[in-house]
Amino acid sequence: MATVDVSALSDNLTRDKKDYEKIFGLKMASGFAAKGDFVVMGITQDIDLIRDELGNITQPGRTGVLNFTTNAITQKARRGTLKPVKGDIRFTEEELYKLRTSYLGRREPGDPKDIHSLAGRTYIMGRIFDRIGKEVNRALIKGVENRTTGLVGGLNLFDGLAFKFTEGYATVANGGKEDIPVGNKVTGAAATVTEANILGEVKKMTELILSNEDLVEYREEDAGLWINPVWYQWICNSLDSALSNGSQVVTIRNGKMYLNALPNTEVRPRVYMVGVNNMFWTVDGNLFYLHQDVEGDIPKMKFQEVGRDLQILIDSEANVDYADGRLIVLYK
Repeated sequence: MATVDVSALSDNLTRDKKDYEKIFGLKMASGFAAKGDFVVMGITQDIDLIRDELGNITQPGRTGVLNFTTNAITQKARRGTLKPVKGDIRFTEEELYKLRTSYLGRREPGDPKDIHSLAGRTYIMGRIFDRIGKEVNRALIKGVENRTTGLVGGLNLFDGLAFKFTEGYATVANGGKEDIPVGNKVTGAAATVTEANILGEVKKMTELILSNEDLVEYREEDAGLWINPVWYQWICNSLDSALSNGSQVVTIRNGKMYLNALPNTEVRPRVYMVGVNNMFWTVDGNLFYLHQDVEGDIPKMKFQEVGRDLQILIDSEANVDYADGRLIVLYK
């Protein structure tokens, strides 16, 4: 097999490095699958996600004395912090040779006068970016930060919402944040959700919101019920086979599913909910995907030769969080 000199390859990649950094930075900034479901926010490193709580204000009048409230407005905040994410990629001499002689040489030929130019350079970098996006998406809900582990498909990048919801619901005495009220979790959730009972379990979520005087204020607000795509299919199957009186629970409008009792709450099956044995509700604008402020801190890339191999080193930062735990409703 011919020896592949990666110097020209490295030069070509380095020449386009700023473009790749900009493209990747824009992809990170878009939030991948989080776009549309989350408030996508670029920050430097930390940010306070502020919410306010109002205390009791009214009291009987004409008492002849002043009785000021001392906690009319209390501001609280969750601290959102970026977490470092990296990709260490290596193409060996043999792999580089196979790329040059593969169909990529036809798909995106290198310089015909330079046998060392990288065939399919843009395609390969695009595929790398797509894979990074997929792994960041996996962490949105299911992530548990573990900096001592290596390649596990993104599940260790940062604490996802499932972890943060559990932490927010737990009491401070038990190591939690205690910013999600105890009453914001369904009582009597089924041990196992099935196609036969899915509509009844969704109905429990609706009834919890409507029976809570703080949550029912948001009945008309745009909101979402995030569920596993399989559960969404079960809802559709249940409606088709009339396993339950589904017309009282959900309805289809313009190709989207909504809760009847919460007319602006969209049922949202998401790829990043695959494998999640839970569902949650919150109003739009309460979930945040955090990334580097690409105006001043673009994700970094380095292309370097090591022997006859080529290494691609990618560094960026991201995280996910919520602002107001009072507006998070958990199934279990």
